[in-house]
Amino acid sequence: VGAEATGEFLERAIIALDSVIPSSSVVFTAYSLVDGTTRGLTYPPERIAEYAPLMHLWERHVDDHPILSDPNMPIGVALRWSDVCDLERFYATDLHRSFFAPLGLWHQLCVRVPSPPTSVVGFALNRGDDPFTDDDVAACSRLAPYLALASSADEGGIAVDGLDEALRGDGWTTVLITDDGGVVGLTGPRGLGVYVGSSLPEPLLHWFRGHLDRRSARMVGAPIDARLEAGDVDRPVEVRLVPSVGDAHVMVMRPAASGVDAALPDALTPRQRQVLAELARGGTNRQIAGRLGIAEETVKKHLTAAYRVLDVGDRASALAALGGPAAATADEPG
Repeated sequence: VGAEATGEFLERAIIALDSVIPSSSVVFTAYSLVDGTTRGLTYPPERIAEYAPLMHLWERHVDDHPILSDPNMPIGVALRWSDVCDLERFYATDLHRSFFAPLGLWHQLCVRVPSPPTSVVGFALNRGDDPFTDDDVAACSRLAPYLALASSADEGGIAVDGLDEALRGDGWTTVLITDDGGVVGLTGPRGLGVYVGSSLPEPLLHWFRGHLDRRSARMVGAPIDARLEAGDVDRPVEVRLVPSVGDAHVMVMRPAASGVDAALPDALTPRQRQVLAELARGGTNRQIAGRLGIAEETVKKHLTAAYRVLDVGDRASALAALGGPAAATADEPG
């Protein structure tokens, strides 16, 4: 995949980030710890003309930045200036007085992504008088694995051909993992036995190590039948690995299609199919919500819509149509 394609992938990630968390500007920054230079990408493009004349001041005073200048700041965790320092004290630094204040920027939300030890790489969202909320922070942290993927694509180390389409499909869980199999980022549906701060479950770890040395222009790894020995997970999962040249890799995974899933009508959305497959597996709405990492009310909403497509009026009829364990959960409403 050429530089043009990976650059477009990074640009799409920045635009998507701005659509989720509206800001006056979104900046991808790669700061070299060796020579102090910075390269990046700014959205919207018209802000570049405002930033460019001040970039020499940024590079001169970047050590004042409370997040980028601290190598101990966590990777994949969104942080505001106000989360790590006293704002009034930061406003008095040379960096803010000479660079941010003239641009009218008084609030910033940053998330660092994995990078070589010689650089600091991250995404920064900027605002004027409107502070970032806790919901903004949570949304940015949840998007961190996708941003790490876009950053790695910018470096030319991973493939984007086919991946963007795969991730747009509902039901994929994206896992950001280190060379040794440690999980440092996770977004998408939960319930597959993979957790941030722990290692991949043994079947996945073995498969990951077996594919780690491959470098391909496409995603590698055909669907595999893996049994995860974690929590209540005991079902096949479909896994695809996107290798990178850095110290982090992206793996996408989802429950493998079951006989129930394959028989469902095409008119169902991907999420409705996923919820119905979990319904056939058994469990209450709360248990289904926990396995998928979504709210219980969201499960009810998808079930109601799916009932209309299946032309059934209630849970028991849907379970009968699916051939699932009706006795355990048919009495639950919704």
